[in-house]
Amino acid sequence: MEVETYIFLKVIFKEPSLFFGSQAALSWSFMPHGIPSSAMELLTHLIELETNCTTRNIHC
Repeated sequence: MEVETYIFLKVIFKEPSLFFGSQAALSWSFMPHGIPSSAMELLTHLIELETNCTTRNIHC
């Protein structure tokens, strides 16, 4: 794993509220296809999750 990805993931788990709230930040570990291969994929997933929650008016 790249150092940047490791640091990114460490920051998310240390300060999940900085990344769309704790529930969204932790939800990546429950994705069907497993852990994202890069920090960018993880960030993309979190953005999609936040967008879906917002547009569907679901509390995440």
